[in-house]
Order: sequence, then C-alpha cells, then structure tokens
Amino acid sequence: MSIFLGLDPAAGFGWALYDTSKPFSAIESDSLKLHGETVFDKIFQLRAELVPILRKGKIDFAGIESPFKFAPQFKRPPKRNMLTGVMEEQGEATSINPATISDCGQIAGAATALCLAWNIHCAQFQPRTWQAIIPKAIHSQFSGDGAPKKRAKAFCDAMRIASPNIDSRDAALIAIYTAGCQEFKLLQQRQRAA
Repeated sequence: MSIFLGLDPAAGFGWALYDTSKPFSAIESDSLKLHGETVFDKIFQLRAELVPILRKGKIDFAGIESPFKFAPQFKRPPKRNMLTGVMEEQGEATSINPATISDCGQIAGAATALCLAWNIHCAQFQPRTWQAIIPKAIHSQFSGDGAPKKRAKAFCDAMRIASPNIDSRDAALIAIYTAGCQEFKLLQQRQRAA
C-alpha cells in the first residue's frame, strides 16, 4: 500500500490523494482557490491550506504538474454567425499571459518546497507525460480547444473518480501517473539498497 499526492498548480490549485490499496473511485480530490493581489499572497495561502493535506496520511511520493516554460501560441478558429452562416472574424493567434506562467511556476516551486519540508519525495511532470495514462479509446474522442480537459473529465467519469472541477481532475490523473512513474521506482530501489 502506497499513498500518492497529485498537485496541479493553476488558477485553482488542484490536489488528489491516491491510495493504491483502494480503487480509483476512492481517490480524494479537490482544489484550493488561491486569492491575493500578488503571487506571494497566493503562496502564503497555499502554505496554510496545503499543510493539512500533507498531514493527512503517510504520503509516499508527490507528483506536481510542471508549468509551461514558455507561452504557447494558439490559433482560434474564425467565428461564424449562426443565423447567416457568414464568417464574421478571422481566426486570431492567442497565448497564455506570461505573467500567469511565471506565477504558476512560483506556486509549483512553493508546492515542491512544502513537500520536501514534510520529507515527501516529489517530482514535476509535463502535462503530456501524465496525460498519456488516458486510454486511446477516450483520447481519440476529443480534439481541438479544451481537448485535454475533456479527456481528463471523460477518464474520471469512466473510472468513477469524484472530482469537483478541472484542476482536481487533473490532480487525480497526476496522482495515478505518479504511482507508476520512473522517479518513484528509482526511489524504491535506492531505499532497498540502503
């Protein structure tokens, strides 16, 4: 039996606890709404709200979503007037605000530091790595804007994982991925050898 923590640092800080001795439907997940004028206010609140979660049980390993290191570009499709069928606007390029990426990076760093302060080993994972656990049957059903979030919801629904929002669903998938990640396996080998 091992307990894994999944963390998704975003606008809503998603968290999930996965006990491998129980089915996926027993995953406990939720999100913390971090408020504040500055990222430091949000980190201060994170510290106050994440510590009780870290105290809940003997967490063996934590997986944290690694934030983007650059602002990806997206192309929005042109808008069509539903009544006339005429294209009203050209598609536009858009991106994530670089300040948001910076804030998420600092929050992810703070979450990593809190885990290490509680002597919980952890690793950060890019979204495309933990999203690989979603079966191809679900993966192929969604494409376009919001597809990764729709896939995560479909997977959680299929596994009967009760997650109240997008961030907690992502955290649940991160916790499941963490249970089989290479970093945890290497940690187990080092502990056995010691």
